[in-house]
Amino acid sequence: MKFFLLPLLFAAMTLTACEDNDNNSNATQTNPHNNNGTSEQTSVPAQQNTEHNQNDEVTMLAKIDDIAINVQWEDNEAVNALKNLVKTSTITVQMSQYGDFEQVGPLGQSLPHQDEQITTKLGDIVLYAGNQISIFFAPNTYRYTRLGKITDKTDEELKALLDKDNVTLTLSKDAIHTQTDPTATQKKPLVAYFSVTHHTQAIAEHISNHTGATLYEIVPDTPYTDEDINYGDKNSRTSIEQNDPNARPAIAFDMDNIEQYDPIYLGYPIWWAEAPKIMYTFLENASIKEGTTIVPFCTSGSSGIGSSAILLQQAAPNANWLEGQRFAIGASSSTVANWVDSLNL
Repeated sequence: MKFFLLPLLFAAMTLTACEDNDNNSNATQTNPHNNNGTSEQTSVPAQQNTEHNQNDEVTMLAKIDDIAINVQWEDNEAVNALKNLVKTSTITVQMSQYGDFEQVGPLGQSLPHQDEQITTKLGDIVLYAGNQISIFFAPNTYRYTRLGKITDKTDEELKALLDKDNVTLTLSKDAIHTQTDPTATQKKPLVAYFSVTHHTQAIAEHISNHTGATLYEIVPDTPYTDEDINYGDKNSRTSIEQNDPNARPAIAFDMDNIEQYDPIYLGYPIWWAEAPKIMYTFLENASIKEGTTIVPFCTSGSSGIGSSAILLQQAAPNANWLEGQRFAIGASSSTVANWVDSLNL
């Protein structure tokens, strides 16, 4: 097996104060990350990485080239170490594209790592060799330690964001979330949506663009195929789920720190005159605080929102539910914006 040195384009990572796989890849390439030629490595003490009580208070925010990304972070020592670092400094990693599948850059110091052979997916963020961070916009198989996954971008958006010569990754702490005075905590809007045919996703993006709300896609652990949503087949996956009151399809990635968001715009398609069962999975598992405003919206070709929103209230009875809104497929951004403005939130 051959290993190739990464280009010396990888600059040493700088820490700035917060002022303001042994096998070949799927593409039959071997990951050539180079552990040499970097600045002197500094290991994070092991005892620091296990201080969960401190890390639980830190929400780590991420940006790529000043574009905010929502990341579902892993619960492991490597991520805990990163959270300890961002308590005092913003982490900036200069990254370069390699192999038409990743952006990779040196962290400048070593973190605890437990590498395993994995095949990455689009949006995966991993630690390589303990001292480099990689973000993937195409699959690759190698030995990594998982750090997290980008959850608020489509495959096309990820490729547009990462498929370029160089990007800058910035990690920082959420100053609002880490305030010690709970009365000073400010709420932020969230758009949580489930979409298979992308019609609901389009409405969700209109709301986010108009309000600045964070986007969170409710991603099923097992994706739905065209056959799964065949209305004419009583044996299709969704026909069976919608007829089973106890069906709760699994979600691939939970929403971190949802209690900091208010209001929550909740979007879904209409299936068999009701909300998909995965919406119940989301609401029943989410830690939504009492009194949080939830604004349901749906998309459909003909059916109205009907009783779908009323039934969903049973899964989060302590929230403040507003009247829902149905949008036609392809509704314009101005139509969506006018509705949002009428809510006076």
